[in-house]
Amino acid sequence: MGNFTSPLLGIFETAFTQQTLATWNAERRTAGEEEIRVGIGIHFGEVVLGNIGANRLEYTVIGNAVNVAARLEKLTRTMNAQILASDALFQAAADHPDAASLSADFVAHEDCVLRGLNDPMTLWALTRSDADTQSIQDEANQGEAKQGQPQAEPSDPSQARA
Repeated sequence: MGNFTSPLLGIFETAFTQQTLATWNAERRTAGEEEIRVGIGIHFGEVVLGNIGANRLEYTVIGNAVNVAARLEKLTRTMNAQILASDALFQAAADHPDAASLSADFVAHEDCVLRGLNDPMTLWALTRSDADTQSIQDEANQGEAKQGQPQAEPSDPSQARA
């Protein structure tokens, strides 16, 4: 999990992570190795950061923003997204001059419902390439063959629940 000091930094670092991963995956393909796919969920909000615990202290981050980010990460699978960001993040970064260029490839999905939240929210997705999508579908088909049971097809992304 990343903890960024500004919303724009969160978007930038997440995009940079995906670019680095794409470069590494190109090297892996050349070497005949399987690609690594990562889905990233990012949200902007207040958190509690520090050593938490009674008998054993752990440095961690807790709060509603952490829970939302975790649910967004889970939704990257059903929404076929490399990065899934909340509207709160994009609104917080909107005033920065570089925000438009960093968010240009993202697609808005309005009225998405997340488990544990009362109100639907707009999510911004950076979708996977066609090659990534085919790899995911191939894995799902292999899983079906192994289990002998069909996998559920993703429904309308705006109706997806995490």
